[in-house]
Amino acid sequence: MRKSYGDLLRATDNAACAIALLLVRELTPYTGIEQSAIGTTFDYYLGMQDNHSDLIFNHSARLEISGILNENPTNSVKSRVNDKIRRLSAEYDLPSFVVVVEFSKPWSAMVEL
Repeated sequence: MRKSYGDLLRATDNAACAIALLLVRELTPYTGIEQSAIGTTFDYYLGMQDNHSDLIFNHSARLEISGILNENPTNSVKSRVNDKIRRLSAEYDLPSFVVVVEFSKPWSAMVEL
């Protein structure tokens, strides 16, 4: 199992996605429903947890995720959150969430826009 995650960048990204999706589900009325296409400036579409519809266009919110293996002064959770907020604020009319996960301590920050 450990050898299958030899690429730390990909492992950090995948782990951050898993943690972020769990945080959103536990702390908001939303849940992840679909990974977005590359180039959309966010990672996942979110839908309401209590919506039992099979409609594929029930995108209620969006989620942007970032993972940091080791936080340092030039790559901090706060700076990543602020960068993600700047990128997301001008686009779409959907509610937005930013989750940044830091793994060396570990801790996470979640912001709703």
